[in-house]
Amino acid sequence: MSKSIPLQHVLDTLKLHGYIPEQSGKEWKSICPAHKGMKADLKIGLNEGGKVVAFCRNQCTTESIYEAIGLTQECFSLHSEHGETTPAKAAGSPVLVCMSDVEAQEVNWLWPGRLPLGRLSLLVGRPGEGKSFATLDLAARVSTGSNWPDGSTCKVGNVLLVSAEDDPGDTIRPRLDAHEADPDRVFILKGVHAKCKTGKLIEGAFTLADIDPLRQALKIIEDVRLIVIDPIGSYMGGRVDAHRDNEVRGVLAPLAALAQETGAAVLLVAHQRKGAAINPDDMVLGSRAFTGLARSVLHLMRDPDDEDRRLLLSGKMNLAEPATGLSFTIGDKPARVNWSSDVVNISAAEVLAKITGGNNAGDDAGDWLRDVLSDGAVESSEIKSMAERDGLAWRTIERAKKRIGVTSRREGFGIKGRWMWTLPSIDRQHEPKTAIDSIVGNVADYDGVCDSNHLDGITPAEIHGLNLNNETRRVVRDTVELIMEGDK
Repeated sequence: MSKSIPLQHVLDTLKLHGYIPEQSGKEWKSICPAHKGMKADLKIGLNEGGKVVAFCRNQCTTESIYEAIGLTQECFSLHSEHGETTPAKAAGSPVLVCMSDVEAQEVNWLWPGRLPLGRLSLLVGRPGEGKSFATLDLAARVSTGSNWPDGSTCKVGNVLLVSAEDDPGDTIRPRLDAHEADPDRVFILKGVHAKCKTGKLIEGAFTLADIDPLRQALKIIEDVRLIVIDPIGSYMGGRVDAHRDNEVRGVLAPLAALAQETGAAVLLVAHQRKGAAINPDDMVLGSRAFTGLARSVLHLMRDPDDEDRRLLLSGKMNLAEPATGLSFTIGDKPARVNWSSDVVNISAAEVLAKITGGNNAGDDAGDWLRDVLSDGAVESSEIKSMAERDGLAWRTIERAKKRIGVTSRREGFGIKGRWMWTLPSIDRQHEPKTAIDSIVGNVADYDGVCDSNHLDGITPAEIHGLNLNNETRRVVRDTVELIMEGDK
C-alpha cells in the first residue's frame, strides 16, 4: 500500500520538527514528539480503511502526538473497530487502550532470568551481607561484556552508579579494579548543580523526587545498560515517607517509566528490616510498593550453615520462571566476589526460616518497631496497619513499645487529632522505664484512664531531667502536659 497524501503530510511535518521517520515494512518508526524519548517508540502507518494510525509504546495519545508537531484534528482520524469516532479528551474522561492496538513484545534481559532491561529490579539484604560488592561485580561485567556468573552472555555497555554509602576513591574504584572493570564505562552521579543565595553554582544532593538530572545524565553518557541506586532509601527525597505506598509509588513510577523509555536495567538496593516474616519479599525495609513495582526481586543472604558463603536467591519474579540460586564468597586482596559453581537448592524462604527460627517474638517486634520509627515519628494508626500487614499482633507491638522506650504524643485536638509514636533519644533507648514514663507515653492507649487522681497518687519523680510534682502537672483532655516552672 503506497503512502497517502495525509500520511506523507504527517511524515513531512515530523521531519520539519527534527524527527526523522525510518521506514520498516509498511510502517514508519520515529522518536515520539509527545514524550520526546530516546528511542523510536512511535509507529505510523495506515489501517485497512486508509486512515493514518499512530501508536506509541509509551502510550502517548494520538492527539498529543499530533499536537506536539502542530497538526490539527482534521489531519488524522481516530476510529474504533465499529467506525465510531473516539470522544475528545476532557478532564475526568477515561484513557482507553484496545488490546488489538497493543503489540506483543518479548522481554529483553540484562541478566537472563534475573535482571530485565527497561524495568526496576530490587536487591535486598541486611547491612554487611555484600550487596555493594555484588553490584560492583555486576557493573564490572557489564562494562567489559564478561559472562554472568551462571555462564549466560552479557552484552557490553555503560553503567551509572548512584551511591550514597561508599566513597568513590577508597571503596568504589578499588573494588571495580579488583573485578577488572573498564573504568571508562562506569560513571557515578554524585549530585546536581544548584544555585546558592549568592547565585554561585554549588553541588547539591540528587533525589528521585526530581528525576530530570538522571534523565540528562543518561542522554550525556548514552548506551547505559545498568543503573544501580544504592541504597534506594537515601534517594527518596526528604519529604517522602518510605513506609507509605502512595508516596513511594509517586517517586518510583517516573523512574520505572524512565527505565522503559531508555531500555536500561535499574537495580534498586534495599535494606532488609529486622522484624519477623514468612515471605522474604515482606522483609524489605519500608513500603510494599518497593516490591510491588519491581519486576524482579533478588535476595542476598548469608548461608545459615556457612558464615562466609553468600547466597543470591530469587524472590518475586513477574517476567520469567524464578532463576536457580547462586553463591559466592568475598576474599582475595584487594577483596572481590568469587562465585561458586556449586548448585544452590535452598530457597530464600527456607533461609529466612532458618535464620529467624530461634528468635524471640518480642525481640523481633522491638527490632521491627525500631525500623519503622528509624526515620522519625509515625502515626499510631499507620503503625497498626503495618503490623497487621506483617503478621504481628498489636498487643505484641504495644509491649515492644514499652520495652524499647517509644513515646507517644498527640498532635491536634478533636477528630483531627492523631497520636504519633517516636523513638527516644539514642542514649535512653535501652534504659528501663519509670512508672511516670509509662503513664505519660500511653494515656491514649488506655482510653484516657489516666487522670489527675492517678497522677496525685504517684510520688514525685524525675523524668528526662524534669522534676514532677503536684504543682507541675495538669491534665488537658486525654493528654498529660508537663509544665516546667518559669514557662507559664
